[in-house]
Amino acid sequence: MKLVKILLFALLFSTVLSGCNQKEKNTTEQWQVDEVLLHLSELRKEVVSLRKQVKILTKDVSNINPDVSRQAAINLPLDNQMYLGDESAELAIVEFSDFQCPYCVRHAKKVYPELKKSFVETGKVKYFVRHFPLSFHAQARNAAVVAECAGKQGKQWLAHEYLFENSRQLGDDFFDGIVDEFGLNKIQFDNCRNDKIIAEKIDADMSLGQKNGVSGTPKFFIGRIKNNKLVDAIPLSGAQSYQVFERIINTFNKKS
Repeated sequence: MKLVKILLFALLFSTVLSGCNQKEKNTTEQWQVDEVLLHLSELRKEVVSLRKQVKILTKDVSNINPDVSRQAAINLPLDNQMYLGDESAELAIVEFSDFQCPYCVRHAKKVYPELKKSFVETGKVKYFVRHFPLSFHAQARNAAVVAECAGKQGKQWLAHEYLFENSRQLGDDFFDGIVDEFGLNKIQFDNCRNDKIIAEKIDADMSLGQKNGVSGTPKFFIGRIKNNKLVDAIPLSGAQSYQVFERIINTFNKKS
């Protein structure tokens, strides 16, 4: 509210001054001058107050116990999850996503390709995907099953990108077409889609996400790989820009 008032006062001040620059400046009423002076006085008070608040906030932040952030660090098991990237990469991104989530789609189309090019293909980062199909997205769970079954035939990442690229077309006919799209064995693919193990894998992904604070998608965890776990992971919620991921990844690199 204070910031709004300051902006309004500044706007009024600039408006009057611009009026004073006109030829009619000599006709300016005295009340206008008095009004500007009054607002300037109020602005000084507001600035002094804001400076005091900034000092207090700065002091509070500097007093945060670093041990608290360490205790809150998130460690995620990587198990035998399929990943994209070089085996020797020391960092990883774990994404919890939903194929019908528009924000996941935005990430997949706008940011994921840049991350893949800059960090995954250069051997710096492994990229993992965990499924978190939301109940109100009718085809999200089916799409997750399809992605897993395509992965059983070595096409996980192609299917992952393809499903996001065509998120508005998801449905039985579209899923059936993936067999021809990627040259899959239809019998194996159909059997896989009905396999309870696949359903349990997706349930396990959701359970893991919930235990670590995932309630919506996309949700990312960025951290180091140690003993087949993602350690000291930094959580990141929502569709973020490439620059946000870059800053976090570079933070880990500086600590190396």
